Amino acid sequence: MTAIENKNEKQIIHLLHSKQAVGKQIHQTLLTFKHNYTGILNGISSSYSNGCLEGVNRKIKQMNEQPMAIVVLATY
Repeated sequence: MTAIENKNEKQIIHLLHSKQAVGKQIHQTLLTFKHNYTGILNGISSSYSNGCLEGVNRKIKQMNEQPMAIVVLATY
């Protein structure tokens, strides 16, 4: 995690190519990172963030999951 927090590209590359035994979920995550290798490195070196957009997406999903009682009451 410190490699990502410090945006240390060399450490991240080393972690992605490590042969250390890890759990199944971490292994799958590392495979996904390897598949998106260029995008991961570009995202780490960039100063831009999509955090705000992800927050909006989360709010929209939460609104879609809530019951539609407000809409039903408004029609009466």
